[in-house]
Amino acid sequence: MEYKKEPDQIKEENNNGSELRKISGDRAIWAAAAARAEERLKNLEKDNSQPVTGSENTVDTRTEPETINQPAENPGKPEDKEKKPEKNSRNKKKKTKEKRKKEKTRKTKENKKREKKKSRKKKKEQPGFFGRIGRKFVNGGAALVEFHDRIQGACDRFFASMGFSLVKEYDSVVRRYKRSSRQIYGSLFSMFIISCAMLLVFEHFTAYQYAYNGRVLGYVKSQNDVVNVLKVAGNKLSSSNKAHIKFTANDNIKMNKVSVFNRDMDTPDQVVNKLTYMTDIEVSAVAICQDGKLMTIVENQQAADDVIKRIKESYQTPNEGMKITKTDFETPVDTKEVQVMLTSVGSKGDALHDLTEGGTIEIRHIVNEGETVNSIAKEFNVSASDIKDMETGETVSKAESGSRVRIQKKIDPLKVITIEKGTTTETIPFETEEKQSADLYKDETYVQQEGADGRQAITGTITKENGKEIKRDISKKEVIKEPVKKIVLIGTKERPKTDPTGTFATPIRGASITSEFGARWGRMHEGIDYGAATGTPIYASDGGTVTLAGVYGGYGNCVEIKHSGGYSTRYGHMSRFAVSQGEKVYQGQVIGYVGNTGRSTGSHLHFEVRLNGVAQNPRNYV
Repeated sequence: MEYKKEPDQIKEENNNGSELRKISGDRAIWAAAAARAEERLKNLEKDNSQPVTGSENTVDTRTEPETINQPAENPGKPEDKEKKPEKNSRNKKKKTKEKRKKEKTRKTKENKKREKKKSRKKKKEQPGFFGRIGRKFVNGGAALVEFHDRIQGACDRFFASMGFSLVKEYDSVVRRYKRSSRQIYGSLFSMFIISCAMLLVFEHFTAYQYAYNGRVLGYVKSQNDVVNVLKVAGNKLSSSNKAHIKFTANDNIKMNKVSVFNRDMDTPDQVVNKLTYMTDIEVSAVAICQDGKLMTIVENQQAADDVIKRIKESYQTPNEGMKITKTDFETPVDTKEVQVMLTSVGSKGDALHDLTEGGTIEIRHIVNEGETVNSIAKEFNVSASDIKDMETGETVSKAESGSRVRIQKKIDPLKVITIEKGTTTETIPFETEEKQSADLYKDETYVQQEGADGRQAITGTITKENGKEIKRDISKKEVIKEPVKKIVLIGTKERPKTDPTGTFATPIRGASITSEFGARWGRMHEGIDYGAATGTPIYASDGGTVTLAGVYGGYGNCVEIKHSGGYSTRYGHMSRFAVSQGEKVYQGQVIGYVGNTGRSTGSHLHFEVRLNGVAQNPRNYV
C-alpha cells in the first residue's frame, strides 16, 4: 500500500528542504572562508621564519617595523651587528618618506590637472542663453510628461480597482444566485424585451428638428435627409439669385434631436424646397468700400471687380487731341466679404447706379452669435443709432443671436480723378449784354443781336473729377475764332392795365360751381356754371379786348374777351352789360351782372375758356 502525502504536508517538506539547503550552503561558505584565513596565517608564519641575507631586508610597510633578526655573520663584532640594521632601517624610512612625498606631489598635480580638465569641460558643456531656454522647455516638457504619467497611473489604478470591484461583485452575484439560474435568465430575458420595446417606442416618437440661423424649418426622421441635400439646395439657390449661398451642417443649419408626437416628417425633396424658397437667408456677399466706408453690396468678387472697372472706364473719354495719363479714385476703393440677408445683395446695374449717382441703400442682417451692436456698426461703417429692428423699426440697444436688423445708409457717388495731357480745341462761350429799351414794356425782352461761340486751341494738362474739369494747367493758348456778343433789349415802359397778364382769375366772387365741364344731358357742356343771385357782379378773368357784348343764341346776354396767345373767355346768361364791344378791359374789371337770360334754368353765370376757338376745361386755369 502506497502512502499518499497531503498537499500541505508536501509543501511543508519542500519548505524544510529548502531551508536545510540554505543552511548547508551558508555553512560551506563559512568553512571555505575559515580555510582561506588559516592558510594565510600559515604562509605568514612561514615567511617570518625564513632568514634575511645580505642587504636585502624584508619590511612589511602595512605594519610597524620591528627588530629584524638576521643570522650572525661576524660574531666577533656585536656592536656592528646592532648599528648596521639600525642604519638600514633609517635609510629605508627616509626613502619611504621621500617616495611617499613624491607620490603625494604627483597625485596632487594629477588631481589639479584633472580638476582643470573638468572645469574646462564644464565650461565647454555649459549651454548658452538659448541652450538654457531650451533646457527649461525640455525640463518643463519632462515635467508635463511626468505629470501625465502620474495622472495616467492614477487613472489606471482607479479603473483597475473599478474592474476588480465589478468582477468581485459579479462573483458575489453568481454565488448568490448560483442555484437560481432560471430566475437570472428569466430576468435578463424580461429586461431584453422591455429594452427592445422602449427602443421601438423611442425611435417612433423621436425625430430631428432642422433650423436655419435659429429659424425652425421642419422635422426629419434622419439627419442624413438634411445633410445629403444641403449642397444641392445651396447650388440651386445660388444660381437662381446669382449669389454665393452655402448651407453648412452645425453652422447655419443646426439639427436637434427632439421627441415628437403627431408631426409631419419632411422628405429630402421637401427639405430642398423649404431651403430654396427662403428669401430671408443669410448669404456671403462682397461689399465695395471707399476709404473703408461700405458703399454697396454685390454677389461676389468678380461682380465687384467688374463694377469698379466699368466705373473707371465710364470716365476714360478724353477731349479730342488729349491723352489720359492717369485714372484713379480720389480715395482708395477696396472690397471685403460680408454676411447679409439675400435681399441686401444688389445687381451690378444697381451697384453702378449707387456708385455713380449716389442714394440710399438698405442692408439687412441676421445677428450671429457673439456679435454686438458696436461690432455690427463697425462692420457696416454706420452709427449704432442707424441699426433698427426689422419687426418694430426701433433702434436696437442689444443684439441677440438670430434677430434681424435693418440698416439704412446714405452714400455719395464715387469720385474718379482723370488727368489729360496734349493739345485740343475748345469753345469760347459768347458773352451776353443787356440793354434797356423804352420801346418795350416792363418784363418784355428782345434779342437785338444773337451771340456766337468762338474757338481756341490749348496745350497743357487738364484734371477732371467724374468727367468735369476741376483744374487746368495751360502752357499755350491760340484763338482760332473770336466769339460774338449777344445783345438783349429789356423794356422799361409801364404796361397798360388792360394788357393781358397771361393768367386767369375767377370771374365771380363768393359763388359755388353748380355744373362742371363735360358731357351733360346728352351733349357737351363747354364751360362751368357758378350759381349766384341775379345782379351779382361779373369780373374780367384777364385783360384784353371785348369782341362780343350782346345776345348770342342760347348764351343769352353774352360777353367775349380776346386775350393774348390765342386765348379768349366767354361769359353767358347776363342780366345786363357793363362794357361794350371794342372796349379794352383789365383783369378784375366789372363787365356785367349775373342773370337768367338765354337757355337757362335759373340765375347763374356760364364761364368758358377757349384756346384758338376750342373750349378748354376752366378748372385747369382758374
